[in-house]
Amino acid sequence: LFLLENGASLHELTSKEVLSMLDSNTLRKEHLKSFSFDLACCSSDAIVHDSPHNYPNNADISESFSIPGASSVYVSFHQYTFTENRYDKLKILWPSTTTHENNSHPAIAQTTEGPYSGSTENFPGKGIQALQIQSDSFDIHFTSDRSNTYWGYRFVVWSQAPKNWCLFCNIVISDKDEDAMFCKILFEARPEFKEYAEGKMMQVLFNMFINSPHNASLLVLRALERTGIKSVIYICDDVIDLLLTEHVKGRSNWCLILDVDLKTDNDNDDSSMEELISWLKPHPRLLG
Repeated sequence: LFLLENGASLHELTSKEVLSMLDSNTLRKEHLKSFSFDLACCSSDAIVHDSPHNYPNNADISESFSIPGASSVYVSFHQYTFTENRYDKLKILWPSTTTHENNSHPAIAQTTEGPYSGSTENFPGKGIQALQIQSDSFDIHFTSDRSNTYWGYRFVVWSQAPKNWCLFCNIVISDKDEDAMFCKILFEARPEFKEYAEGKMMQVLFNMFINSPHNASLLVLRALERTGIKSVIYICDDVIDLLLTEHVKGRSNWCLILDVDLKTDNDNDDSSMEELISWLKPHPRLLG
């Protein structure tokens, strides 16, 4: 936006620069680290883990997590996360390799982050950026004292983006005002981006929605708002085909999503999912 305000032109973007924004191979670690909780949950290797809700007094919980072969993993906590501040604490630990100046043999040390406690703003992913762990595995250790228990924690671990995700997708589903403004300018200056957002990106997002409806629904709604698609009749046919694709035992992806909608989960905010399903239902091919 700064460049645009100072005379730069999006019309001057080269084909190479355009393609780099639409290429899933150009995502870097800082992009992965900036993923929201919902987007991270849609990653192809995501692990979502919950403490007991509420956790007990005198808890002493140690658990291990791993994404084999990952060079780094990222950890982000859900907005509901809450423990007794200063007394009910969580630590994250992982092995790290160090080489001493006069010793060619690496030594294995342990890195510790935390302790984290209190409201979600004190945990990675909300008030603090997601935690990057330069290892494919880590441990957690949670302890509570003998009084006052709260909801506890939920976190997601990931090392990759969702399939076919790209930098441009990141911008479209961002909740930042400057990204919304940039999208508007980009769509007006370069029609190929709007075409991509309404076509291939919608297929990527709805594939995420099929696999993780609770987490992907808000992202889909935000993309629909950014692209200006007001009615389901304007959604591309490929998305409807994807929803009607047979999943198991003759039942379509759409039927399975409707089944999920019927199940209540007090630990999830389902308003976005219900809104998206209501938006989709009037489509002539989905009415049956």
